[in-house]
Amino acid sequence: MTTALLICAVAAGAALGGIVRYALAVAAQKKTGTKLAGTFTANMFACLIAGMAYATLRESASASGGAEGLWREASWAAVMVGFAGGMSTWSTLAGEVGERLSQHFWRALGYLFLTLIGGVACAFTGVILPPLFGF
Repeated sequence: MTTALLICAVAAGAALGGIVRYALAVAAQKKTGTKLAGTFTANMFACLIAGMAYATLRESASASGGAEGLWREASWAAVMVGFAGGMSTWSTLAGEVGERLSQHFWRALGYLFLTLIGGVACAFTGVILPPLFGF
């Protein structure tokens, strides 16, 4: 039962994360003619959400025990693994950087580093925000 619940939690979170990522890519394509901004936004938001999930759900299920422990584990699976994982997109990032390397090497490299540094900054922000607001 627990395994089935966790698989369903990951699947539901990933479906929602994938939908958000797709919507951001479509909106960026319409507005700018490229999906770069959508990919960047999706990755930053996913890192922020992952940081917030870590800060609020990091207690292990065994520490909480019972129904609360199962809820925490399912929430972790849905938000951290499913939603943030489904929204973030390393494969698209790699493709976008790869496409631009031969034409705009320094821009491609800058985009890659901006994504990496921005992702770490967003994850860090996600970790420190919940305690500031009492979560």
